[in-house]
Amino acid sequence: MPRVGARVEQEIAKRLTARGFAQAKPNEADLLVRYGGSGVQRSRVRWIVDADSQYNKRENYLEGTLEIAVIEAASGLVAWRGVGRIDIQKEASAPAAAAKSVREILARFPATAGGES
Repeated sequence: MPRVGARVEQEIAKRLTARGFAQAKPNEADLLVRYGGSGVQRSRVRWIVDADSQYNKRENYLEGTLEIAVIEAASGLVAWRGVGRIDIQKEASAPAAAAKSVREILARFPATAGGES
């Protein structure tokens, strides 16, 4: 899902820029940001009861994990790592679900540019 990767990158840049960080070339950066994800296709069955009938409805979805790591460029050590969950009901909703996960993960990121926490 190429659109998901692009949306994750956009959301990471947006959230970190709001905290005072600026993008730089990898060889000029103090911090590097890496992300990755994985997913598993899942199914669930819901029992639906309405006024006229009762029936089962099977729903397929992708249950995923997104990890964002902030790495000190000079040492290569991971300075911070955050993990979040993504549930994608339909492929069309995947970019929005990924962006929401990025927001939730980076809400726990303790730093702002200039060393303030």
